[in-house]
Amino acid sequence: MKKPLTLIAGFLIILGISSCTKEEIIQQINYNRIITYTITANEWQPDPNRSDKWFVELDFPEIDDYVVDYGTVLVDISFGNGIYEPLTTVYDGVAYRYDYSVGTLWIDAAYADGLGGDLERPGQAHIKVILMDAEDY
Repeated sequence: MKKPLTLIAGFLIILGISSCTKEEIIQQINYNRIITYTITANEWQPDPNRSDKWFVELDFPEIDDYVVDYGTVLVDISFGNGIYEPLTTVYDGVAYRYDYSVGTLWIDAAYADGLGGDLERPGQAHIKVILMDAEDY
């Protein structure tokens, strides 16, 4: 009688242990944000020091201290063709690049070959500003 009872008890213990699963819930927080904006042709300003350079200065309050200190800003640009290119890029011989600080995003355009010359005002452009920040560890 002891042997079958021991076997049944052992079987139940093994069955109970094997049915237990460890479940760890990890909450992922996505800090990334995307902001779209359309730069109109008249927002491009000539660089007072260079005839071959245009810039636009945009207020972006979403670029806060936290993003600057612990994250980054990425910018993609499209010229109305539905294709977005990450900045810095060259489009039709013009180099587009960007800089940012708290509250401000600058995008400039200049000839990519560095030879200079008069550059026409850039046209309308659609941008996606990707704000990436992370938790400080």
